[in-house]
Amino acid sequence: MTIGGELIGWQVEKTTRNTIDVLEKTCRAVSVSNVVGIVGPALLREAHLIAAFGEKTGIPVISYAATDPNLSNRNVYPTFYRTIPSDNAAASTLVKLFNRFKWTSCIIIYQNDAFGSNGAKTIK
Repeated sequence: MTIGGELIGWQVEKTTRNTIDVLEKTCRAVSVSNVVGIVGPALLREAHLIAAFGEKTGIPVISYAATDPNLSNRNVYPTFYRTIPSDNAAASTLVKLFNRFKWTSCIIIYQNDAFGSNGAKTIK
């Protein structure tokens, strides 16, 4: 990939759902390379850790899956961005949809993890 005619390298790291492992891999990559940004992670607990790391180091972090509204706090996570709406934005859209069609009830089906339960709590 090139930006302005300059070759930009990239590196992929698979995580094991262990936050210490994620932090170790991130620190190692930053210590041996000129990292200009981090894409990911997908898991909520990893996203909070890497977003805090990005804040301390000034490295932008872009998540494609972390929907926790707390990550939108620019005072805490000024270098965190996402390509997916937060749970608050999704819930607001659902409320508008219900109001538009005058629906009065629904059944919420969600996955039983932080991603699903946080979204369900926000909708309620």
